[in-house]
Amino acid sequence: MAMRVLVLVTWVSLAIVAGVTPAWGHPVPDVPIWGSFEEDGSVRLEVLIDPRSFTDDPEGEPHLFKRTFDLMDKGERKELTKAAQKYMEDTVAFYFEPAGKVTPQFEFVFTGEAWKPLSDSEDPVMLSGVWTTKLPKGAQGYRIEALPEGELSVVFKNKLGGKVVERWQTLFPGEKSFVLDLTEFLKKN
Repeated sequence: MAMRVLVLVTWVSLAIVAGVTPAWGHPVPDVPIWGSFEEDGSVRLEVLIDPRSFTDDPEGEPHLFKRTFDLMDKGERKELTKAAQKYMEDTVAFYFEPAGKVTPQFEFVFTGEAWKPLSDSEDPVMLSGVWTTKLPKGAQGYRIEALPEGELSVVFKNKLGGKVVERWQTLFPGEKSFVLDLTEFLKKN
């Protein structure tokens, strides 16, 4: 809770200093998660987090725009990346079946929406996280769970060998995704 208040106060304060009136009432963010699986067993998990997700009222909070982000010091930016990792740990559980739960350690960078580079002062700032690993020996599937403590929806999307898997799923807190079957993909390769 203290982190949420600190983040909100920082945004609003920086916006006022920059002479910008915050815009209220933005769409509720969701958390897209892309799992990419390659022939050699390598895995890349990508997440995109809107910093408004760290607040008590993500829909009512203003976006963190590039113009405000540019005024933040390294310490404030580091706190946001720490908050993003904690947010993922508190919001989503990741599983490689049958091995069980894994806890990705995402490397976060600041980007625009849809993983695009930040360029315009009006670009909303996002935290883009990437974790790369190898599938555990004997892995047959991959799934996620939107933990009950979370407040936002999580979008489960995947790629096998660079090709988008057509089946995807939006999960609400407390829901589990389908298991992405990796057995046929891994047999072919």
